[in-house]
Amino acid sequence: MTPTRRLARLQYRTAGRLRKLRREAMAASLSADYFLRDRTSEHLALTLLNVWANFNRAYYLSCLLTPTRARGGRIRVDPKCKGWSFRDGLDNSIAVVRGWALTPGTKWTRRDEAAWHVVDNLLAACGDIGCSNQLDIEAAFGAGQTVFRDLPAFRNYFAHRNDDTKRAALQRASSYGITARTPSEALLSRPLRRPQALILDWIDEVDVTVEFMCN
Repeated sequence: MTPTRRLARLQYRTAGRLRKLRREAMAASLSADYFLRDRTSEHLALTLLNVWANFNRAYYLSCLLTPTRARGGRIRVDPKCKGWSFRDGLDNSIAVVRGWALTPGTKWTRRDEAAWHVVDNLLAACGDIGCSNQLDIEAAFGAGQTVFRDLPAFRNYFAHRNDDTKRAALQRASSYGITARTPSEALLSRPLRRPQALILDWIDEVDVTVEFMCN
């Protein structure tokens, strides 16, 4: 995802990716093929977290362009950001989140950037550049979403697949009333008193949060 002067575009692009993930999740949840369910669960966990991280990065950089919001109005930032390039903005986010004292010309790679899927990192980066909608950004995370807290544990399992990461993911699943033998099955199981699979709930939570932030 790329930064934009119109947040409606960023929302539209992100929503399109989420709709594709939702279709894949629906198909996997109805399948009896264990290996398909496992492969799809891995893809969904890794991709959903990546979509969320890429959205946050693009959102932060878009704020430097003083973009218009989907429902009207423009986001303003601190005058210190005047004339900043995206590189300057990323330098600033690294300094804020990681506490690095960067000097002009300091070299870093994408791996050195903030972990954009972490909500606190986004809030800190946007807060430091004085986003005029900072209170709205903070309010976007007040709807009781659990995806941002719990999805990383599943992502870690699928990225590393060992006993420790499996245990951590299944512990998260148990908080939803889900009893499963594997994290793959947990993602495709319905939480207590919910009509759809956990991963579908999480896709919806990301979708609603993105819409709130862009509006």
